[in-house]
Amino acid sequence: YGFNIEPRFRATWRPFGDEAHKLNAALGVYRQTIVGISDERDLGSAFRAWLPSPLEEGRPRSIHAILGWRQQIGDYSITLEGYGKTMKNLAVPIWSTYARFTTEMTSATGKTWGFDVRGELSRGNIYAYIGYGFSWTQYRTSQEYFSESSQTYHPAHDQRHSISALFNADLGFAGMNIRLQMGTGMPYTRPFGFDSLIPMRNLEDPRRNYGEPRLLFDKPYTGRMPVYHRLDVSLKRKFNFELANLTAKVGAINAYNRQNLFYFDLFRLRRVNQLPVVPFVAIEVSTSTED
Repeated sequence: YGFNIEPRFRATWRPFGDEAHKLNAALGVYRQTIVGISDERDLGSAFRAWLPSPLEEGRPRSIHAILGWRQQIGDYSITLEGYGKTMKNLAVPIWSTYARFTTEMTSATGKTWGFDVRGELSRGNIYAYIGYGFSWTQYRTSQEYFSESSQTYHPAHDQRHSISALFNADLGFAGMNIRLQMGTGMPYTRPFGFDSLIPMRNLEDPRRNYGEPRLLFDKPYTGRMPVYHRLDVSLKRKFNFELANLTAKVGAINAYNRQNLFYFDLFRLRRVNQLPVVPFVAIEVSTSTED
């Protein structure tokens, strides 16, 4: 890929000379040598193909800027961070109105901005935090689609709102952990119908051969998947013996049995959810020297 320079700067200012009040700033240039593409026929697919960045337009490049403030008040701390970045030479797939998997790429530009707010509490045997994040990402590509010479869209990883929370407490007889995750839906490309593809080679009687069903797509990433949220809970207790230590843990993943989407087959209109509520028991044994 040749020689490149990626300057990065970072600065911290403590206006009152202590760690309780801190302003952080960062600015940098980043380049990427690989790109990932996925099959738009699958809604919620977890599979991705990684390819070298095309050389025609140059390596993907981004300029990041971050500004954050941290405020400590006794056992509490609040952190607010905002960020923005511009991107160019992004490699994105060349779309078509029908379903296909292709490694043909074209160039796009993009921009992202957002902020994160996080509050923490650390007091005695209790630790807790709650965080909220907002993000906005948009790409623009010059490829023709639906008789338009360019496309502006929110890519598949553009999650607008996210919330995370954690609560840890030492109850004396055991340690308790509660974790909540929540996020709004990711963009996806909506289908608008099917047709039949009849091959022109060795053409058969269309009254007997209706061809292969083909899924037709709307404009890229105009739909949004459902909201995701999950609660995990657990209790953990440690037992110390002369020869070894034993840690026992019980809990549940997805404690209130939320039906979160994992995969949706657009051809069969079949939904597959992520794990339902999963109770678990775990035992870990370690030698005393490992502590």
